[in-house]
Amino acid sequence: MAQPRIESWGSPLPDPIAALEQIMRRGGTTIVRAAFEYSFFAHPAEVRMRTPWYPTRARTSREHYPGCNRGDTALWQGRSVTLGDNAYAQRAWTKYSGRPIKRRSGFSVRHIWGSPWDPDAFTAGSNLCYMPFWAGMLTEKQHPHPQLETAIRQAAWNLYFRSDPVCEPSEFVTDPGIDLGRILGSQPILVLRPESG
Repeated sequence: MAQPRIESWGSPLPDPIAALEQIMRRGGTTIVRAAFEYSFFAHPAEVRMRTPWYPTRARTSREHYPGCNRGDTALWQGRSVTLGDNAYAQRAWTKYSGRPIKRRSGFSVRHIWGSPWDPDAFTAGSNLCYMPFWAGMLTEKQHPHPQLETAIRQAAWNLYFRSDPVCEPSEFVTDPGIDLGRILGSQPILVLRPESG
C-alpha cells in the first residue's frame, strides 16, 4: 500500500478562506455560488403574513444587555424582552418554512443582517437564512467572506424589500447595490417550502 509523502512546511500558514476559494475556482465554482446552491430563504408571502414571529424575544448580548443572561427579562428601547439563545429564531424558521430544524445535519439558521439582540430582527423572516455551517460561518465577523455576506444580503433585499416590501425595513437593512444576476448567472435563489409528500 502506497503511503503519502510527508513534507515539512516552514512558510506562513495560508489563509483558509482564500485557499477554499482557490480550490473551488479550480473546480469551476466560487464560495458564493456553492453557498447559494445549498442556502435557503423563507418565502416572502410567509414573511409578509407575520414578522417578526416572536416580537418579545431577543438574543443575549453583553453589549446591549450587560449583566443579563438567558431567560432574563430586559428592556430594548423601552420594550420588555426575554433573552435567550437562538432557539426562538429556530422556532421562527420552522414557522416560516413549514419544516423542522434538522439537528446534526450541517445546517443552521443564520441572521442575514445580524442584530439578533433587536427583537424586531431576531425572529424576522427577512433576517433568517438556513445555511450549511461552512457557509454560515463565512458570514460572521470571526471568519468573514465579504462577497458572500453581501450576496446573501442582496438576495434578501431582492426577495423582501425591492418591490412590494414584506414590512418596513429596519434602519440597518439597506440595498447592498450589487448585481446578483452577474454573480449567480442562471443559478436561482432558493426559497424553502414545506416538504411535499
